[in-house]
Amino acid sequence: MINQGLAEYSYILKGEIDSRGFYQYEYCEIPKGYHMQCTKSVLLWRAWWKYRKYTSRPGIPLELLIRTRDSWYPIRDLIISDGLLYIKTLGSEIALDSNDLVTWLNKIEVS
Repeated sequence: MINQGLAEYSYILKGEIDSRGFYQYEYCEIPKGYHMQCTKSVLLWRAWWKYRKYTSRPGIPLELLIRTRDSWYPIRDLIISDGLLYIKTLGSEIALDSNDLVTWLNKIEVS
């Protein structure tokens, strides 16, 4: 709950727990038209699954972005296998446990 609350104010989890048992957070500019999430990776998979189920647009999807290497990258594909979540971006692949925390953006739907 703390991570999601801080994400709503544009603070992201930065790195692993330190030697004193604390996490570090950093202010991060959010691209216009997006909402930041900080959740267990399985919730990102659920959002991806719903998105892919209802869309058939070609090209690079910009509805969901993930934070890696200090930048936001579009998610090209997302697969769960043997309890791990594999996230493919334009430049790399990230492997996460289903309970790992991940910072991601979802595009705000305009009604």
